[in-house]
Amino acid sequence: MPIRSAAAVLVSAAFLSSGAFAQHTPGAPEGATPTTGASGQPPAVAQARQLPGPDVAVTLFGTHAFEADFEDVNGSVSLFRTGAEVGIRQPLDERTRLSLSIGAEYSGYDFSSDTALAGTSEPWDDTYQLSAAVIISRQATTSWSWFFGGGADASFEDDANLGKSFTGGLVAGANYKVNENLTLGGGFAARSRLEDSGLFLPLVSIDWKISEQWTLSNSNELNSTGIALAYRPNEQLQISLHGAYQGRAYRLDEDGPIPDGVGRDSRIPVWLQVRYSFSPRISVTVAGGYIAWQEYTVDDNNGNELDQQGADGTPFVGASLVFLF
Repeated sequence: MPIRSAAAVLVSAAFLSSGAFAQHTPGAPEGATPTTGASGQPPAVAQARQLPGPDVAVTLFGTHAFEADFEDVNGSVSLFRTGAEVGIRQPLDERTRLSLSIGAEYSGYDFSSDTALAGTSEPWDDTYQLSAAVIISRQATTSWSWFFGGGADASFEDDANLGKSFTGGLVAGANYKVNENLTLGGGFAARSRLEDSGLFLPLVSIDWKISEQWTLSNSNELNSTGIALAYRPNEQLQISLHGAYQGRAYRLDEDGPIPDGVGRDSRIPVWLQVRYSFSPRISVTVAGGYIAWQEYTVDDNNGNELDQQGADGTPFVGASLVFLF
């Protein structure tokens, strides 16, 4: 999700820094549906086939959460977020795919002047996140596929110590195609965290085509884990209802009110979004929803919690533009 003094860092570090386990952790590998024999092994190929070139997707996005009052202390906060992501998918052979994602996100937090969070009116303001991840997925049989990968991200406030802002992790799992309409999966994600113990999470995935127009699916991403119910009346239009848990943590300004500390932002939004495809290669999405729960935590540079405050629910809006090449 205008990056001022960090602009040069975005350019030079984006290629080496998603987050821990990918901006978009895959379920069943998209498009990886080779024909297999009865034993689950690929049939003999008379001659080598030329593999297609990479698929590239560029996503631009932005969102704004309106002002929300803190529940137990003075003050309020609003949020503007914007960014870009490049995703590349390249077949390695007829059954294996390599996926690469690189992202950059800016978040502007606007705390009111009477805020009293961790003894300061502005625990942090402009923050950035650089991310990169690699995933390898393989269609093992007509029913089974697996994936494995890893990545790293740097999340930091303006003038924070970049070297102390990195986290990383791994993800692995498998998916089973129950029938033409249902795929189920499972796996794990493990990642490090800023000034906190490592995190190990089980992953569960579902991709269910309820009917020709309705689908139910979930996603496991760098900053978000959620589920969506989608309705597609035609090839161009999709309307979907989403719910998710989202969390971010940033290394704070080394000369700020909480030097080298960590600011954490957790929330549960629900939203309705509409996606329209102008062509097979260009689509736009608009969304509106409500943040049902949100919480802000401030830790010092040793991981000791200085303050944790909830904030009232608030509406938000967002939009994205996707180009496929």
